[in-house]
Amino acid sequence: MCSVLCCALWWSGVIHRRLPLGMYTEDAQYLRLLEHNLPDMLDAQPPPRAVVYVAGTDVLEGDPLGCLSITADGIVRRDEIVFRAVAQRKIPLVMVTAGGYQPQTAGVIANSLLNLWRKEIIDRNVISNA
Repeated sequence: MCSVLCCALWWSGVIHRRLPLGMYTEDAQYLRLLEHNLPDMLDAQPPPRAVVYVAGTDVLEGDPLGCLSITADGIVRRDEIVFRAVAQRKIPLVMVTAGGYQPQTAGVIANSLLNLWRKEIIDRNVISNA
C-alpha cells in the first residue's frame, strides 16, 4: 500500500476513516471508494457541523510522493463529488489544498475550482467578491 484515501469530518469529534489504496490506483477505483464511503460519514449521527476538506493533489499521476495515478479529470471529479455531497446536506465546508509537487498542480486546482464555479456548486459571489 502506497497511499491512503483519508476522510475526516468535524462535529463534536472527528470521524476518520482510512481506505488503503494500492500503488498507482487509478480514477475509477479511487472515485468509487470516495462515492461509497463519503455519504456514510456525512450522514453520521450527530451530523457534522463543518467539513474541512484537504484537497491533496499529490495523488496526481506522476507525482513523486503520491504513488497514485489519478488524472487531472479525476481530481476535478473528486472535488465535485465532495462539494456536491456536502452541499446537499447543507454542511459548511472549508477547502484547503495540500501536496502536489508538479508544475501542472496549480492549473489542476484552478480547473477544479472553475468547474465548481461554472456548475454553480459553489456560490459565485464568494469567488467574485474575494
